[in-house]
Amino acid sequence: LNQGRHLHALGVDVRFFGALGDDSFGDILSRHVAAQGFCMENVKIFKGLPSSVCFVLTGKSDRAFVSCYSTTDAYSTADIEEKAAALDGCCHFHVGGYFNLKGLQNPKFTDFVRGCRAKGMTVSLNTQYDASEAWTGEGGHLREIMPLVDLLFVNANEAERIAGALLGGGRGGGEGGGG
Repeated sequence: LNQGRHLHALGVDVRFFGALGDDSFGDILSRHVAAQGFCMENVKIFKGLPSSVCFVLTGKSDRAFVSCYSTTDAYSTADIEEKAAALDGCCHFHVGGYFNLKGLQNPKFTDFVRGCRAKGMTVSLNTQYDASEAWTGEGGHLREIMPLVDLLFVNANEAERIAGALLGGGRGGGEGGGG
């Protein structure tokens, strides 16, 4: 959402896809960004689920995250497919928070991304930190989607772990800080 809002503020036509719960967090966020002129029409509202949130706790030398993944876990390829017409005329498709979006880590989503590329879109992927520390996605899906990615957004720690997991024998999981 942050990247989309920043691009929108620069005058770029953004079509944001995401999910919120029907709770006060979802309502506040939706009203706040809509008041900035940011389109929320492709955001799915899950009835009966709290919105996914993450609280960041910081100290002098470390940080910790307390997260609720409810709507992030519920969001699926079918939810994007329902709104696919909104991508007509787009030249780029970005996936943010890949490792958190388990419902997109499947062959149907790979086919969806292939369809975006067939329409001339470039594709970017921001993985974020993999809390499972497997670094390959559900069922190894990252191997399937990576050949379709034009631009990968990772930090040095994520890059090392993803490379270790995908190439084998390297440092895929284990110790180390988050992204």
